[in-house]
Amino acid sequence: MAIIKPNNNTISAITALPAAIPTGAMVKLQSTTISSSTASVSWDSSYITSTYDVFKIFVTNAIPAADAKDFQVGLSTDNLSNVANIDQRSSGQRMIINDSGTQVTTTGDFDQHGVDYTHVTDDVGTNTGESFNGEFTFYQPSGSSYKYWTMVGANGHANDYSGFYCVGSQIKTTSAVNGILMKFQATNIASGILTLYGVNN
Repeated sequence: MAIIKPNNNTISAITALPAAIPTGAMVKLQSTTISSSTASVSWDSSYITSTYDVFKIFVTNAIPAADAKDFQVGLSTDNLSNVANIDQRSSGQRMIINDSGTQVTTTGDFDQHGVDYTHVTDDVGTNTGESFNGEFTFYQPSGSSYKYWTMVGANGHANDYSGFYCVGSQIKTTSAVNGILMKFQATNIASGILTLYGVNN
């Protein structure tokens, strides 16, 4: 079989790979780049479907419109008609370090029971270089049993600290979750990138 050596023209003409070539289990479904004040970013049943077992959302350089605000997650079982009316049981850990390298606090401050919006980080700052960055994983949101999600992230704290955060949540509903909404508490998102991926096991 002859080896085909593509040149610049043939490479630029490629729009899709043949079916025989694996492209990996994680598929990029949607991405939102925020450059002006936006209340929230959400994904409805057009994206959150039974097609994928797991969904990942990457939040990059999310900055609140006002200083010292928490980043929050709300879920929906009715395609975002009602958000954050699901019983969530969440627990988390944070570690905050100041400029001198002193550990300011390590605490289970993110224990939340029956909450509407789950907050996954606190006091995200608006000064130069301060933002929230996190990776969310949602497990089988279309399943018939309780659902789970996790988050690992870091942010520039409003008090000029650096924070590391780890949160896990049980979603106490057997109904399919088909909507996810992310926002800052009591303010808009000034800028950031939020990207949704679907993953098949």
